[in-house]
Amino acid sequence: MTDKSINGWEAIPSRSDKRLKMKIVPGSNVKLTMRAEVLPLFLALAADFHKEVAPLRNGECGAYAFRKARQAAAFSDHSSGTAVDLNWGHEGAMGPNGGMKFMND
Repeated sequence: MTDKSINGWEAIPSRSDKRLKMKIVPGSNVKLTMRAEVLPLFLALAADFHKEVAPLRNGECGAYAFRKARQAAAFSDHSSGTAVDLNWGHEGAMGPNGGMKFMND
C-alpha cells in the first residue's frame, strides 16, 4: 500500500521524483519545489502573498519535505508536495505568535 499524506495525495519519498518540479515565485528570489500539478496554483498564491501581505523571506519558505506530520501520525501534506509554508519564522506556527492567526490584525 502506498503512503498518503493527510489530504489523501500519495507521499513522494524522494526529492528526485519526476512528479516534483521547482520554480521561482514570480517577483521574488524564493524557489519552491512541489508536485507539478499544484505548483502553478501555489506559485500564484505565494506571488500574491509576496506582493500584498509581506515580502517572502528566503530561507523561511518551503514546500516539499518528506516527513511525518507534527500533529498527526500520518505523513505531512508537505510529503506529497501539496503544502507550502511562507515566512515560517515570522508567520504561522513557527512564528512569534505560536500559530495564532496573524492576518486579522
